[in-house]
Amino acid sequence: MVSKNFPRTAVIKQKFPEQEIDPVSELEKAYKASPFVQRVNPGDKVAITAGSRGIANRVPLYQKLVKLVKEQGGEPIIIAGMGTHGGGTPEGRLSVLEKLGITEEIVGAPVISTPNVKILGETPSGLKVHTAEEAVNSDWVIIVGRAKPHTSFSGTLESGLNKMIAVGLGKVPGAGTIHSQGSAGMEQAIREIGQVFREKVNVLCGVLLVENAFGNTAQLQVVSSEKFVEADEEALKLARKLMAKLPADNLDILVVDEMGKNYSGTGLDPKIIGRLRIYGVMELETPFIKRIGILDINSASDGNGTGVGLADFVTEKLVTKLDMEKTYLNCVTSGNVQRAFIPVRAKSEEKLLQAAIKSVGSPDPEQLRYVRIKNTMDLTYVEVSENLLAEIKDVEVVVEPGAIEVKENGDLAKK
Repeated sequence: MVSKNFPRTAVIKQKFPEQEIDPVSELEKAYKASPFVQRVNPGDKVAITAGSRGIANRVPLYQKLVKLVKEQGGEPIIIAGMGTHGGGTPEGRLSVLEKLGITEEIVGAPVISTPNVKILGETPSGLKVHTAEEAVNSDWVIIVGRAKPHTSFSGTLESGLNKMIAVGLGKVPGAGTIHSQGSAGMEQAIREIGQVFREKVNVLCGVLLVENAFGNTAQLQVVSSEKFVEADEEALKLARKLMAKLPADNLDILVVDEMGKNYSGTGLDPKIIGRLRIYGVMELETPFIKRIGILDINSASDGNGTGVGLADFVTEKLVTKLDMEKTYLNCVTSGNVQRAFIPVRAKSEEKLLQAAIKSVGSPDPEQLRYVRIKNTMDLTYVEVSENLLAEIKDVEVVVEPGAIEVKENGDLAKK
């Protein structure tokens, strides 16, 4: 079935920098070449952090890291490093990791999450430093983190090794401490907490990853604890250079097939869609999108719909999958409660698009500036309205313009 009120669309392939490495072989080479990892003695318990983000090649990377530690005679364990994801409970965190393929059977080491945190001390500005009991009770800790722009603030140090320490290993109390500082104070809090942690806990090394616009590993470093800040700052520069973006900065409608914590900490990456929804903080200038609609939520989110409030329209299908207790915990802890607000609900994907078009007052489908994406992490293949093709540069048209088709159940067909 075809709707005459929808724009004609094509599918394009965007071109981004293609820097890419084999992360498993790079990990083995870098780990064995790093003198500071040789401090592991036979029988030492080595805790390796695992977060809730869907980093590329995570399963083979953890398998290799576990193997490398065992070759040294160490006894590796995987410890959950996530603030409020998984509902802030040990069981919830383990469920998140299981859905990401991080289990003892798969990676070869016990996967542990307890509710217990310890206070290591205070930062110079008086912030309490919370950290997972599992990390404190281990002989060594390996921090695994991906450097990327943060969803709530901008600085020279954002997501990476230090954030994994401050928020991931801090669990719910640590996440609360960081977010209590507001967007303006989060970077400094992460820096200070990371410093105290590294002074109090035996950090063997960090494994710092950067991904390219295609979601593949572009860089991997094995970093000594005293280089965490410098490494995070330099990796962030590369991450910004490589990150994907929408094909146009000014849109009437953006449709997102799936939101999810495995794609971004806020379900939708604010730096991609140009919306922060943080009280008292100016919105981003670009991109500017009049209406955003989300069709579904990925199962890896465990119902955590943090970021649903960044949209204007959602489907009933999505709303029925939300676990509001988990969503509220995440958004109340961060202080960004607007991100938990439920947008206008549509009974089907077709009705969502109809409502979005009507709300922008665009009677002529041919003039509608429309983009549809899979999620905010995968922006290689993008569906765009035919009228955008003339202004979008350096792309390949892989599906020629045609009508948007609607299935019998009201879902929008994929081209």
